[in-house]
Amino acid sequence: MKAALGLLATFAAAAITACGQGHDASMADPLMPESLHHATCGDAGVSVERPDGQTQSVQWGELTKITIRTTDDGPINPDVFWEFYAGGDSPAVVYSGGATGEQECLSELQFRLKGFSDQELIRAMGSTQDATFLLWEKRGNDA
Repeated sequence: MKAALGLLATFAAAAITACGQGHDASMADPLMPESLHHATCGDAGVSVERPDGQTQSVQWGELTKITIRTTDDGPINPDVFWEFYAGGDSPAVVYSGGATGEQECLSELQFRLKGFSDQELIRAMGSTQDATFLLWEKRGNDA
């Protein structure tokens, strides 16, 4: 069941990445402007490089929760945002769904973070309203 949910969550995220206003999923053009953000989930943690060269990052050990925030701004504007928190009320790293590297990050998050909620990810990918979905929260000695 968990493997099936993981596969479904990956598919749901891929569908969001491929779709957009006026964007044909069969076209080779990347989703814009979302794909101009480069997300990386590596040994050190999560980071994103923005088109203007600014970088946000959080180390795995500092990560306290991950949410997806959705808005009703789509499909013309970006409307899905990954948010990575390192304590506090503001996210340390934010990138849009459709960012370059999003699929690789999702795979890393599902592998690395015990309790990562594929069910909440699927719910988030179906949202067209202003909402926040908790995908993972640190408990005890997690991450």
